[in-house]
Order: sequence, then structure tokens, then C-alpha cells
Amino acid sequence: MIELTVVQVMAGVGVLLAFLWVWRAGARRARAAAEKARVVLGWCRLVGGCCSTRG
Repeated sequence: MIELTVVQVMAGVGVLLAFLWVWRAGARRARAAAEKARVVLGWCRLVGGCCSTRG
């Protein structure tokens, strides 16, 4: 059987919480970058469509 002290258990919980925190922050940044790319692409399509109808 595995015997862990309270300090070891708390350290393990702390590592798990830190991992989850970093993972969620990365996912949040990726979501924000994807949204920004969609907005830029939308503007490019809008401007490109306006320019192509003038010519």
C-alpha cells in the first residue's frame, strides 16, 4: 500500500491545480486568438468584396 504524508498529498494537489490553471489559461488565449482571426478575416472579406465590385 502507498503511504503518503499530508505534505506530499498537498504538494500533489498543488501541482494538479497549477497544471489545470495553466491549461485553462492556454485554452482561453487560443479561443481569443481564434476569435480575433475570425474578425480580421471578416474585415478582409468585406474590404475585398468592396474593392472587387468597384473594378
